[in-house]
Amino acid sequence: AAGLALLSSRTDVTQTDWEKAGALIDFSTAIEKKISKLADEAEIMKETEALERKESAKTQLHINRQYRAERLVLSLLKDSESFGHRTLHDKGRRYRRQASDVISEFADAGIITIDLDSTGKPYSYHRGPAWDTEHAGERIAYLSQQLPH
Repeated sequence: AAGLALLSSRTDVTQTDWEKAGALIDFSTAIEKKISKLADEAEIMKETEALERKESAKTQLHINRQYRAERLVLSLLKDSESFGHRTLHDKGRRYRRQASDVISEFADAGIITIDLDSTGKPYSYHRGPAWDTEHAGERIAYLSQQLPH
């Protein structure tokens, strides 16, 4: 209030100066709260974007592994009528879960058949009745293009 009086070249502080000073403090407090809220919202947005980028990277990694697993299984069967579970296990070690999913999908579609050992675990895979060498080659080429080099 005294500062407002001085700005008006007065030495006496009036009730109006006190009211104006109160209004300035209220306005300043409101601006401070708004800036704080905007800063909090910006921080939340930044964290959300970071989580979205992380999730996107995880999704892309999963897709890449799925493509690699599918390409591996198709390549193994394209090169030979069958292959052993150990071959798949050794060559697909980085994407074992996805390779297992691909095997299940291909078996359900009749693209491959699975031989099981006495404990019910797969030990070899063969071309199934729905196997198509030409289509497999096209799919391998497509998958190879989709994967980062």
